[in-house]
Amino acid sequence: MYFERRVLDRPDDWGDMEFMRVKREVALAVTGQTVRMKVADLGQRADGDAVVSRLMERVARLRRDEPVIELGPDAAAGEPTG
Repeated sequence: MYFERRVLDRPDDWGDMEFMRVKREVALAVTGQTVRMKVADLGQRADGDAVVSRLMERVARLRRDEPVIELGPDAAAGEPTG
């Protein structure tokens, strides 16, 4: 990260096209990494307990003869709804 910070902090020298290319690539890489980290933070984590509890709820519904998947009026045609 030190290299990226040094590159981004240097003043722009529009005459040095190689430096500007490197600066653009570093800026895009840093931005991409920031977006990936933010998405990972915001993403819903499926922990084992949540998965097991959802499966157990489905099993309980099946044992009570409740519908697990709601079927619409065109269910006879075999087309899923929603």
